[in-house]
Amino acid sequence: GDSSEAVIFFDSPGGNLRAGIEIGTRIRLRGYTTAIAPGTLCASACALAWLGGKQRHLDQSSVIGFHAAYRTDGGKALESGLANALVGAYANRIGLTDNAIIFMTSAPPDGMNWLTIDNGRSLG
Repeated sequence: GDSSEAVIFFDSPGGNLRAGIEIGTRIRLRGYTTAIAPGTLCASACALAWLGGKQRHLDQSSVIGFHAAYRTDGGKALESGLANALVGAYANRIGLTDNAIIFMTSAPPDGMNWLTIDNGRSLG
């Protein structure tokens, strides 16, 4: 069938910021749908990749989290303005609202803003 009918499922606590953005960008360019299966977690860089879906799905029991991008200095997580600028540019390219970008980058590196079906609708 048409590869644009592909659905990519995510389940990861996160990882490399640039990889997450690159995966999400490629998903968007191909017109794929993204999903988080019931009862699974997708956070940080995983959540950024999930956002790339032309259509995005999550279940009431799916857990998806966002926090500010950071760098590690001497074992301490410090917010990175440069990395958060990349997140904002990516989010803008895929059509997210300013409020969504604020939500995605406002939790500290050791915290998390949890996306739900309800707050996701209000954020666009």
